[in-house]
Amino acid sequence: MAIDPGFKTNRRVYTCFMSNRSGSLDVRLVRWRMNEAVTALTDRTDIVTGIPASTGRHSGCRPRFGPDGRIWMGTGDAAQPNNPQSPTSLGGKVLRVDTNGQGVPGNAPAPFNPRIYTYGHRNVQGIAFSPGGKAY
Repeated sequence: MAIDPGFKTNRRVYTCFMSNRSGSLDVRLVRWRMNEAVTALTDRTDIVTGIPASTGRHSGCRPRFGPDGRIWMGTGDAAQPNNPQSPTSLGGKVLRVDTNGQGVPGNAPAPFNPRIYTYGHRNVQGIAFSPGGKAY
């Protein structure tokens, strides 16, 4: 889960979870709006879909806002060894997107999906940032 830096005004929170909403299982990043009473999430918007899923093994996702205001997400390879190296699969990657789920400047160049920042990872568990803004 990640809280939007502008939460005080936009009430947005982001969650990552496995879903079958599209008819097949995937992992997705979803944007919500927290109600004023802080008792419910509303206005579900699935902003990144198609992250590969398995029976749960290496199907995680960890969203976090970076100092650049972008959402950084670590994804697992879904126990599929080709996913991390694939330029189109979102599995085994660090993704960096805007609050609408679109890729941003500075991500990996073509032929990579524009949401991919780095690739070749097995199962990214989290992301941290140094005081100077460097991602780890």
